[in-house]
Amino acid sequence: MANKLIKSKRRASVARPDKIDVEFTRDGQPWIDTFQPTSVADAAALSRAMNAARHPDKALDGMLTFIRKALANDDGVPASWTPERYVEPEPEPQPEAGYQPTDMVTGYLDADLAAEARKAREKAAELMAEEDEAERRFTGPDGEPYAWDELDRFTKYEAGSSRRRWSELMDNEDDLVVDAEVISGVFEHLVGLAAARPTRRPS
Repeated sequence: MANKLIKSKRRASVARPDKIDVEFTRDGQPWIDTFQPTSVADAAALSRAMNAARHPDKALDGMLTFIRKALANDDGVPASWTPERYVEPEPEPQPEAGYQPTDMVTGYLDADLAAEARKAREKAAELMAEEDEAERRFTGPDGEPYAWDELDRFTKYEAGSSRRRWSELMDNEDDLVVDAEVISGVFEHLVGLAAARPTRRPS
């Protein structure tokens, strides 16, 4: 008997909410960036945020966690992506050429087998060349190989998804000032959206 599958019945029909503009302070000047909320809210993150709100020392962390999970991660380079060396897929195994009984008797190598052996040597040389080339490539977010000199197109701030950009601003921007009132406003807005949308249980 198959296991019962419980899933959201409305997820496919839920349109994405409007994007939100968030104002920060960078180098003493107002600076605005735009983020895309997700179509489906994360129920676990919302629950943790609500529980954290009861403890003043944990409330901000709870809000930041919920905001990050409530922002789209597919409108740019995903938050979890890191460049890794590209590994060439293993070639499909080829059937081995067989020997005919007469070959074993006469001691002569059949012409077809000689050709197979030559192809095998050529394939080995190709694989070695590909391995050298792979050292100069990384796997992009789409799973395709790219030369390392193309890395900037994926790692620059503007290329990131809403979730990746938000995480970078919260964790790595020393010149950025994030007003707690702004965080609270973003949190309340996203919670309001979640109240009107289906929520997603952790998988």
